[in-house]
Amino acid sequence: MPKKLPSYPDVKIIDNVAHGYSFARDNLQVLAKFALWPLLISFANYIALTITEHNSSVFETFLMTLPATIAFAWYTFTIVRFQVLGEHPKSLSSDPSYLQSRHIHMKASVAFYVLYQMFLALISYTGLSIISESDQPEKLTTEQSMLILFVALSLMWSLKFIVLHIIAALGISVRDYIKRVKGMWFSYTLLGIGVVATMPILIFSAFFASIFLPSQATDANLVSVFLIYGLGSVMSITIATILNAAAVEALKQLYQNKPHKE
Repeated sequence: MPKKLPSYPDVKIIDNVAHGYSFARDNLQVLAKFALWPLLISFANYIALTITEHNSSVFETFLMTLPATIAFAWYTFTIVRFQVLGEHPKSLSSDPSYLQSRHIHMKASVAFYVLYQMFLALISYTGLSIISESDQPEKLTTEQSMLILFVALSLMWSLKFIVLHIIAALGISVRDYIKRVKGMWFSYTLLGIGVVATMPILIFSAFFASIFLPSQATDANLVSVFLIYGLGSVMSITIATILNAAAVEALKQLYQNKPHKE
């Protein structure tokens, strides 16, 4: 008798991405208020990185941009709670137990967000190190090619952990989530959501840059430099908003099934 294939929740990529864009459109004013400080911190980080960067390593760059990463982590925590619970930071309940629980969830969410960004920095460092060790980067040895493949597969497998900050923000069991997403299928789903959601933004940003920015921004052209940094900050926060909103919808569909038993 043939072995029965495992059944997975019906997570609809296109519908989730459409909901992500709708959420951003319908709550634009509120989200813009949430995003103000993360945008300013991100912009300042870009400037500081440009002024002080002298062949910085991946880890040095990560550490220098840590304030912006933490600000983005707080922003994603805020919008997730707003989307799911209707919670607004300026109208929180005064109940001490609620505030304490929220504070714990916020710390966990920020920690998971930063840790995953740290993991991405490690993956980038590993890949670049393998390539830089080759005398001819365009012609890697068999061993180096296998290592690059291993790094790529590790990154693909890890994508299911990119939403742990959402899980933590809502106080959901991380253990139960990991049981639900065994294997690679949810990583593929999140990859699909990421590609479909970011492609229109990247195309629009490239179109905008080709019209309003010169082909090369120099130190003498400060206006162009600031425009590039501003566009990068806005694009990053926009992508984060839509991806998180789409991921929340995907998680809702994931949890429509009964929890896995221990």
